[in-house]
Amino acid sequence: NQSAAVILKDELLQDELFLVIKDILLHESKRQTMKAAMKTLSNPNAAELIASQLVELAGEQPL
Repeated sequence: NQSAAVILKDELLQDELFLVIKDILLHESKRQTMKAAMKTLSNPNAAELIASQLVELAGEQPL
């Protein structure tokens, strides 16, 4: 979801990072939009799923 993050080009990072952070901090609605977008991308069980897949892969490989 494009609302979950702000992407800055490397060459503009030094000039724009502070302004972007300040804008997010000053606008509650922007923070809430980002928060909602992040929730759609999150997976609370991600670590468990990754570990399970690693165990499965390890079981398929000869030692």
